[in-house]
Amino acid sequence: MKLDDARITILANDGEVKIELKDAKSSVTFARVSMTAEQFVRALSRTSYCDCDCEVFGLEKIGKQHENKTLEFEIPKFEYNERQKKTAEIAKMVCPEGWLPDTYFGSKDSFFEKDGKFYARCTIRRWI
Repeated sequence: MKLDDARITILANDGEVKIELKDAKSSVTFARVSMTAEQFVRALSRTSYCDCDCEVFGLEKIGKQHENKTLEFEIPKFEYNERQKKTAEIAKMVCPEGWLPDTYFGSKDSFFEKDGKFYARCTIRRWI
């Protein structure tokens, strides 16, 4: 599969080189490679099949178009220490089919009150 809009990032610091590969269309980083400085120098000197640590993920999203939008939903008034966990559970239940909710509710806009009712807000995503 050839990607239409691929991106690469190479970060070198403290004896380690990290490489990330991203499909910009789906907005997914799908591979992370970690190498020692020595391994990286060997690769740059045209040595084939250099050892490295590699992690791949999100391959089912590659080549698809990423979409996101905001989901607002009513919630009960929770105690502060349980609010994020319980709101994440509700977000998964009320999220439209085919979409995935971001279950981080730590920003100042995550919770609000309107007309005496309590609401939560999160970003939902899908790849089509």
